[in-house]
Amino acid sequence: MIFIKPNHRKWIYIIASLIFFLWFAYQVPFGHDDWKWGTPARWEMLSTWFAGYNGRYLGNLSILLITRSTVFKVLNMGLASFLVVFLGYLIFAKSRLSSHKTSLNAVFLLCGVLLFAAPNEIFQQTYGFPAGFANFVNPLVFILLYYLMVQKIFLNEEIRFPWWQSLLMLPLGFVSTLFSEHNSIFCIMMAVVVIGYVLITRRKVYLATILYLISSCIGSLLMFINPAYTDTGYKSIDISIKGFIIKYIEEMSDSLFFKNFILNICFAVICLILLAKAKPDEHKKSIFYSKGVKLFLQTILVSFSLYQILYQFYPSWNILNNEVYTARFNAVFAGVFMVCVLLCIVLFVSPMGRKMRMLAFSLGGIASAAPLLAAEPIGPRCFLTSYTLLAMCVIDLILYVKDLYYERVHLEKLMLPVFAAVYVFYFTIFWQIGTFGRAQQARLQEETQNGATEVSVYSYPNSQYIWVTSPEAQEWKDAYVIFYQLPSGTVIHWR
Repeated sequence: MIFIKPNHRKWIYIIASLIFFLWFAYQVPFGHDDWKWGTPARWEMLSTWFAGYNGRYLGNLSILLITRSTVFKVLNMGLASFLVVFLGYLIFAKSRLSSHKTSLNAVFLLCGVLLFAAPNEIFQQTYGFPAGFANFVNPLVFILLYYLMVQKIFLNEEIRFPWWQSLLMLPLGFVSTLFSEHNSIFCIMMAVVVIGYVLITRRKVYLATILYLISSCIGSLLMFINPAYTDTGYKSIDISIKGFIIKYIEEMSDSLFFKNFILNICFAVICLILLAKAKPDEHKKSIFYSKGVKLFLQTILVSFSLYQILYQFYPSWNILNNEVYTARFNAVFAGVFMVCVLLCIVLFVSPMGRKMRMLAFSLGGIASAAPLLAAEPIGPRCFLTSYTLLAMCVIDLILYVKDLYYERVHLEKLMLPVFAAVYVFYFTIFWQIGTFGRAQQARLQEETQNGATEVSVYSYPNSQYIWVTSPEAQEWKDAYVIFYQLPSGTVIHWR
């Protein structure tokens, strides 16, 4: 593969990834809420535009179509998964300040690995769950597209928005806000930050950024005027300092920071390299730089990494055998670790444009989760945007350190076997899942056609990579019978 011309290799990687994601989308089974979305009752909600249910209008429309058309499911889930990786790649490929020494092939491989290999709890509720995919992966595509369009602002590069790009901001902002609540608010936050940053650094305003703000505000308004948010609906709001602290410790810190094991180890290693390579005289004008600060950063980075490794091998470990103390400790430790990462970026990354883009990724990842402090209920799927933006920061840091200190390292050779291993792993996992699911449905159809009134539905293999497919409540069994068009009254036994 390495002996093929670089440009040809790039297209091989891209086409192979696209084919994989389309195949992957076909294999992902329906489960849990998908069954209800496939029933006539959910289709009837369309007549009232989901009034009283939620304001995720485009997410709801997507899952209605996904559960009724295999072609739409494959195209939506396959193309959106691919675009997350491809847009991440384009963000780096279209910039003069990044990857100027690293081959773009290596950049694509990095994006293919880190942007798709999310922590298991996030993965199973998004990529492994069609209803979750519709509401959380789809908007991520539009968020990354916005980052691609405005990133030159943070890189301090000359930027011009042609008329068509300015007009594109209108549907982009509007569409981005109609999938999930926290992403809707985050789109407005992004728009305000971009406009403010341009005003401060360039003393100007771009029409494109104003149009995006206006359209994202209109979309968010349309979402939140749904009666579900004023009555006792699916999402409730709890605004109090105590509530925020409890929510961060008990429900957010794990998915936002602590369980991002691969990203955290990458952050730690790269920041330790920056600390080791940085020369004191380069930062002597900074009041923040001192041997004490450097020692503190190194201590936190190393100790947190070791703690993460320990936790991977011994996840049941608790401080004084108390889960509450452990949760509080993990939440604080992870937060301090991320502050140290941000400090390393601020102190040791230059030029300013590169530093600002990394901060746009990392702080954007944190900010995208901020609205969840006031939302209930939430789950790991809500943190996909946070994970993806933090992964983009890791990729940027890897490319920065590689270009600055390890120019001779052939990153593509290093990443190709990793890329292949990750995708072969997911291929084997979802080949088994897809094969099992089709065989089970064929068996159920045959049994009920032969007069069976009670059937056994067995759990999927590798079920930790997909969302719940055997919920105990009777309502889900009834939805299963309707969704898979089994005879009315068929009794389901989960096995």
